[in-house]
Amino acid sequence: MKIQGDEHLLSKEQEGLGRLIKRRDQLAKDLHRDKNHLEHCTDAAIKCSLKAHIRWLDKEIGSIETAIEKQPRTAEMQKTHVLLTSVPGVGNLTAWHLEAFLPELGRCPHKSLAALVGAAPFNHDSGKHKGKRFIEGGRPLVRRALYMATLSAARCNKDMKAFYERLRAAGNPVKAALIAVLRKLLSILNSILQRRSPWQENWAHNT
Repeated sequence: MKIQGDEHLLSKEQEGLGRLIKRRDQLAKDLHRDKNHLEHCTDAAIKCSLKAHIRWLDKEIGSIETAIEKQPRTAEMQKTHVLLTSVPGVGNLTAWHLEAFLPELGRCPHKSLAALVGAAPFNHDSGKHKGKRFIEGGRPLVRRALYMATLSAARCNKDMKAFYERLRAAGNPVKAALIAVLRKLLSILNSILQRRSPWQENWAHNT
């Protein structure tokens, strides 16, 4: 199924939200880099500089998040946010990413969404040789946000935790199991928006 390009689906409110989220993600990457640098730094002057920059980055991220919360939203976006965050493990940050960068959510089949995000499994098969399955392409900002939500859901969402544990018990490696949970989570979110109905336990068994 061919999916219409997201540039034709985004409202001006979603575009504004997306710009703020991209800035937040840029600052978060800088913060992660500087924290790693600080952990291994032995030069006193550089450590002092890094600590000052980390404080500034923390403040800037907080300011951007405040701006995100105040960003104008349509009534549809507000309802979507409530529905998405009704799922245990899906917080505001994940919902913001989905609202800004995955407008197809709730509008297309589950498999098409997985491909859009870059969470659909591809393979390196050649003839009789069966290569490893992997994921690639898609929308990395959305995929990263969903992966963090997946880690949370695998711990605090009863249904998703049970699904993850079944996969691990069946011998699936940790990463493969988490990607399967991510796809399951994405399909649940898609169904929730299609049905316009918030999360209920046992959704994972029906999706």
